[in-house]
Amino acid sequence: MAGCSRLRQLVHRTNFVQLQPVITRGFSTSGSSLSIKSGQQGYNLYTDVLKPTAFGVGASAAAFSVAATVCDRKQKEQRASWRRGTLLGRAQTGSNLSSTDLKSLSKLPAGAVRDTAVSLLQRWRSLQPHQQTLYGITGINLLVLAGWRFRALQGFMQRNFLHHFPPIATRTYTLLTSTFSHQTLPHFFFNSVALISFGSGVHDRLGSEQFLAVFVAGGLASSVVSHLARVKRRPGGASLGSSGAVYAVFAMMAYFEPQAKAQFIFLPGVPIALETLFPCLVLLDVVGVLSKWRILDHWGHLGGALFGYVYARYGQTAVWGRRDKLVLPSS
Repeated sequence: MAGCSRLRQLVHRTNFVQLQPVITRGFSTSGSSLSIKSGQQGYNLYTDVLKPTAFGVGASAAAFSVAATVCDRKQKEQRASWRRGTLLGRAQTGSNLSSTDLKSLSKLPAGAVRDTAVSLLQRWRSLQPHQQTLYGITGINLLVLAGWRFRALQGFMQRNFLHHFPPIATRTYTLLTSTFSHQTLPHFFFNSVALISFGSGVHDRLGSEQFLAVFVAGGLASSVVSHLARVKRRPGGASLGSSGAVYAVFAMMAYFEPQAKAQFIFLPGVPIALETLFPCLVLLDVVGVLSKWRILDHWGHLGGALFGYVYARYGQTAVWGRRDKLVLPSS
């Protein structure tokens, strides 16, 4: 399988704040609010448990709804273009730019700026669909990584692209934004290699819209599971990185192509079938959870892997197979 010849590392969501161990745990009620007691700190059931869970489910549903709507409208536009002969004319002229592209480019100043824009857009249009999707995700991650490089932006980045666990968690949307956030180049690099290695095969089966929805939902599943595990077991700390979403893609690839082989970073030069590699990595994360290892976000890995496996087995029929019900009404 193309794109699966080498896996440098299935990388991690990194904890940058020391997590505090749970001393005692119990339940108490205060008025109409139920809190979880841990040591001397209380955790609100709504803000620390129900709200982030609802956000994860709602944002995932929204991602699939948007994906279904875009897919539906793209199919309608393609059918209309064929009827008008637009696609045929484009094929005959050899141009990969649509009339909409040319109209937008005509608004740019003539000369080097327009020529550069035309060249870049032609290169982008010449890419395969899976390349556009995977490079697009990588590009977003790279922009966020660049934001971490500026000292003046550190406060902004920590508030908006780092998900903090209770008792300091205040922004639910960072369950999503932290999925596209990496503080270090190695972290970004390994996640990107893993995504591109396995993403092409999964993308070819799902298509751009469904793949993007799965990536977002897998990242959210990872973040929510990681968050809930910290609420119950180790309050405090923070997490970021796209490895939960990458794990979801990896789980789907292992389900679709179990005989495909990849190389694990700790065993270079030894191809391992995905049907063996995937359960071994899951087992490693289970051991990490039971042993309370804190270098990697093992709960996040397991959340992403579980989502990917379940979606690969049931999602294409139960969710995407009924996407007509998810399409948003036209304005």
